[in-house]
Amino acid sequence: MANNPNVQIDKSMLERGYWLATHRLTIKRWGSIALYAIIGITYTTFFIQFGLYLFRYSDWNTLVAQAVPPTIDWRVAQANSGPKELQFGQPQLFSLGDNRYDFIVSVENPNRQWSMNSFTFSFVASDGTIVTGDPTYILPEEKKFVSVLGYQMELPISGIAEFEPAESTWLKITRLPPLSWEFTEVPTFHGKRVIVDGNKQVLLPASVTWSAKNSSTLTVKKLVWQIALFGGDRLVSLSELAAEDFPFLAERHFEVALPSINETVTRVTVTPLVNIFDPRSGDFQ
Repeated sequence: MANNPNVQIDKSMLERGYWLATHRLTIKRWGSIALYAIIGITYTTFFIQFGLYLFRYSDWNTLVAQAVPPTIDWRVAQANSGPKELQFGQPQLFSLGDNRYDFIVSVENPNRQWSMNSFTFSFVASDGTIVTGDPTYILPEEKKFVSVLGYQMELPISGIAEFEPAESTWLKITRLPPLSWEFTEVPTFHGKRVIVDGNKQVLLPASVTWSAKNSSTLTVKKLVWQIALFGGDRLVSLSELAAEDFPFLAERHFEVALPSINETVTRVTVTPLVNIFDPRSGDFQ
């Protein structure tokens, strides 16, 4: 029809065509704006509805709360990072006869890096006498007994009134010496026994025997073996044996005689104690 010369074009058609020709870009621009507006409104509506769903029907509130870092109380954090207190057992008293006594208490250090290079303590006897022990040390995560053995009293006593640990300074240790011990002969308790020596009988006291090997690469110049005897879970006797010059990979046999024991012994433990803070014990720095 556009090529038909008989078609009549009136003035209104020419005006519309002229208007469309002159406003073509404007119409296209507003059409794009309208399309983007519809898309924006659609997405906005979707996210609003989705957000309302999460807040109403999910743990979104919990997730948001967890995403916000909590306020740190540095005083509490510093207190928690410090050493925990030592844990002590019930003090025990053992009579050796002739007014001689063993004062003993178990101690456990729950800290992995904190230690004490000089721990002082004392026992208060039932008559009020204060019995002070020699300063000792407490290594990280160490369990042992602190004691005053064979203390001579003037008069008999009936028990321990109190155990008093003194104020001591904590020392932080990042790395312990790689000491390692192997029992090549397990600790064994031997009760009193009679042996025949020639033509006579000899009464041997109770004793504990064991063999140990220094499996580390360090030479230990000085250590103490702590020998504990138990009747069930109850401590019945404690002894200590000092040893010197224990080279690395060396093996030694030990025997310690015990005082008179009138109770049944069901278990024995032998613990090597090395004071890493004392240079006379070895070069552990």
